[in-house]
Amino acid sequence: MTTGSLRGTTPSSTSASSSSSTTNHNYTYDLVVIGGGSGGLAAAKEAAKHGANVALFDYVKPSTQGSTWGLGGTCVNVGCVPKKICHYSGLLSHAIKDAKALGWTFGEKEPSHNWDGLVSSVRDHRGMLNFIYRRGLKSANVEYINALASFKDSHTIAYTPKGKNPEEDEKEVTAANILIAVGGRPTVPTDVPGAVEYAVTVRE
Repeated sequence: MTTGSLRGTTPSSTSASSSSSTTNHNYTYDLVVIGGGSGGLAAAKEAAKHGANVALFDYVKPSTQGSTWGLGGTCVNVGCVPKKICHYSGLLSHAIKDAKALGWTFGEKEPSHNWDGLVSSVRDHRGMLNFIYRRGLKSANVEYINALASFKDSHTIAYTPKGKNPEEDEKEVTAANILIAVGGRPTVPTDVPGAVEYAVTVRE
């Protein structure tokens, strides 16, 4: 199925009876995407570009060390982007030494590194990208829902709005098509003493 065929569609069926039962269903959305990483964002915006009514769910469960992050997935928040900034900062140390040998002069004090300053820069850059992705979804007419999505059935998604009580404020939406694009996360073994308390994964 191409993204162009999502608008106003119902899922394909192998039987005439089930097809007729879904044809008359008034779904909330043509497509719901679960997961706000690279794949989920691209799929949601592409479908919306072809006229589909789209919603995207994204929610990050805290890691074993309590880390959370915003919209954009692993690469933007705890993967490629922050790691490359840190790597570039490390390379500058060598560049400064080379610069002195190639005619550059610096102040009386030797250049020093401020770890807190680097961390702050990484967080600021990450926050900027989170905002850009949220704005991109809005510009593409994709509804962004920052909540943990779960299946009630094959076309119904249940979720609790942020800050609300799951037992009292659960909401539901329906969709003709649902795309799961949640990616993966490291597994910390619970049967290894100390692993949950002290293990640090790539997501911290």
